[in-house]
Amino acid sequence: MAVDALSATGVLILNPLVQLWNGFVGILPGIVAALIILILGYFISIGIGWGIRRLLEKTGIDKHMAKSKLSGAVGKTRISSLLGEVVKWYVFLIFIQAGVDLLSLGVLSLYLDRFVMWLPNVIIA
Repeated sequence: MAVDALSATGVLILNPLVQLWNGFVGILPGIVAALIILILGYFISIGIGWGIRRLLEKTGIDKHMAKSKLSGAVGKTRISSLLGEVVKWYVFLIFIQAGVDLLSLGVLSLYLDRFVMWLPNVIIA
């Protein structure tokens, strides 16, 4: 009788732990893949942002902004650097959205997808 009660108690304690472990092992590949996508996405977004900034510097947009006295409208910052940073973070946000999709987080993934689709409208406005 005591052995049966001890065995039943052990099963009651171990079953949730085994289910938790199985759930963790099931989601672990998604976490690793999401981290790899985030790391690659960060470096890719840095490269794309740098490329956009260099391209805009080569076109002389900062000089044209200074000539037309529009540089004061953006706070005396270089427009090429500003647009390079905006593009960098937008590209990284796309990679974040892809990483969240891999984790299958449901509603969070849906809202992040909507945010990524909505953000260009805000930037353009």
